[in-house]
Amino acid sequence: TLQLEADPGIYSDLEDIGIEDFNAPLSFRALYFRRPNLIWTFAVIANMKNEFPVIGGIGARWLPTDKVTVDILLPRPQISYQLSDKARLFAGAELKGGGYRVAENFGTLVGRPDLNDQDLSYREIRAGAGIYWKFTNKLSAVVEGGWVIDGRFKFRDRNLQFNGDGAGYFQIALKGSY
Repeated sequence: TLQLEADPGIYSDLEDIGIEDFNAPLSFRALYFRRPNLIWTFAVIANMKNEFPVIGGIGARWLPTDKVTVDILLPRPQISYQLSDKARLFAGAELKGGGYRVAENFGTLVGRPDLNDQDLSYREIRAGAGIYWKFTNKLSAVVEGGWVIDGRFKFRDRNLQFNGDGAGYFQIALKGSY
């Protein structure tokens, strides 16, 4: 199975929008079903505004039992346990990030005018656990918490990086589809 996905959009503060605020990250995945309980994957993700514009790798999804799933997949390796048809517990890690353009006056507001209207890449490494609850086939919720192990903000054109200290995180998300 082959998958290609594009996420075009405006990646900015939505003030003074210009062509430099537009981005269209792409991802390509190839899936190989070796056995009913083992899926090999290959993925490449391209985002020209990120610190590393193109990343990729191989991974796998293994189902050792009908209740346990092991995902060795970036950006979110995890192990999960199916409690019921509606609920699944999970624990693992996540690599989050993105690329954005800051406002034309961002640097001036923080005392660094050289950072005005610059591209910023953001990366975060998390470890956490949570529960996924399926209300219907089209509506679900996720409650998750954990620790941000590493966070980085980089202005490539200015060769400037800010490193964040570790911090806890908690999130509640409601997901719907049609």
